Amino acid sequence: MLPCYSICLREAQRFSTMIPPRYLFVIPFLFDCSITGAALVVNLHAQDLGASSFQLGLLGTTWGIAYCVATLSSGAVLDHLSRRALGMIGLSLFTGYIFVSSLAKTPQTLTHLCLIAGLGAGVFWPTFETLLHSRDDNRLTSRNMGFFNVGWTLGIATGVGSGGYLKVWGAVPGLHLLTVLNLLTIALFAYATRRGIPRSEYARSLQESHSGETDEPSLRAKAFLQIAWIGNFVMWFIGASIAGLFPKLARSLTIDDRTIGLVIAAVTVAQGVTFYLMSRTRNWHYRMRPLMTMQCVTLLGLLVVVFGDQPAVLGVAMALIGLGRGMTYTCSLFYGLEATRGGGASTGFHEFLIGFGFVSGPFLSGLAAEHFGLRAPFILCFIVLVAGMAIQVAIWKRLSHGAAEDKGARPE
Repeated sequence: MLPCYSICLREAQRFSTMIPPRYLFVIPFLFDCSITGAALVVNLHAQDLGASSFQLGLLGTTWGIAYCVATLSSGAVLDHLSRRALGMIGLSLFTGYIFVSSLAKTPQTLTHLCLIAGLGAGVFWPTFETLLHSRDDNRLTSRNMGFFNVGWTLGIATGVGSGGYLKVWGAVPGLHLLTVLNLLTIALFAYATRRGIPRSEYARSLQESHSGETDEPSLRAKAFLQIAWIGNFVMWFIGASIAGLFPKLARSLTIDDRTIGLVIAAVTVAQGVTFYLMSRTRNWHYRMRPLMTMQCVTLLGLLVVVFGDQPAVLGVAMALIGLGRGMTYTCSLFYGLEATRGGGASTGFHEFLIGFGFVSGPFLSGLAAEHFGLRAPFILCFIVLVAGMAIQVAIWKRLSHGAAEDKGARPE
């Protein structure tokens, strides 16, 4: 993965950003390494403490509820408050969650602590994502997003891949190590933003107009943003279900904890490949076919999870799912930044959808596993994705009918 980093670094240095380009990679990498590493360690630790399938689902649901509240709230105030201060608050809250989780003695305590985790992550991510927008050219925004996306994706892969090993080492020392890692992230963010963060273009336009009105996005932009939002929610519904319920399924198949982390990490490795490829081309901009193709690939991956039982086969399935998630996440963030010119509301809602996926995914999948078996959550995910794609097609058809009013539309 290091070649991806060096290539993205060289590309990002060609473009102006609000903080030094290398931090667009390093900070997301470290923070998501902490998030996903802690999530797997806490999940396995909760099982050791006697957590049921439903209680495991509640870990993600509680995290997601707090995340939803935080993303909507922070997105609404980002254009009016200090982005540096909000970022520091978010990182500090999550650091506290990791450390206190090492002291928990019951699954219920871990569930309550997930509220702090969701709040911290929900404040930080919308704040950081506003730094990616370029006012000059959407190609620059796309390249900055590629740099950022590769960073957080490698962070997730590293965190999930090492989480099982940390748990084997010990839940308490593993969480202490992740606490130190997050303290390093705080220090880097503070250093990278030591000169402050200028207000977004959207915030400046609000101040200049004194009316709160901005240019309305085109029919094409609004339609593709809605389509991408639906895909983003569904893919994180699936991802949260995997994070919450797949470890228990894997243990029932006698897969050891270290291998569980590596299998799940295949999602983010494939996702990272998608991010990098999408950062190198604009052929996917405002086109329906690439998005639908990648979601069909995800459907295939879910079917493999339903019927597979070997670690290698399940790893391939996770990779197929990761390809689809990489596409929908990039589309959601890109179309949102373009529609609001880097305003906090778009990144807040983009991350809210991820949080809502973490609320509904583990909760409904936990119920499905409790009543219908450990494969049931992935059948549910298949159904949800098919329903989401049907809604996307309906929106696309509406766009096709209105294309005459927006000559720039390319709905194919």
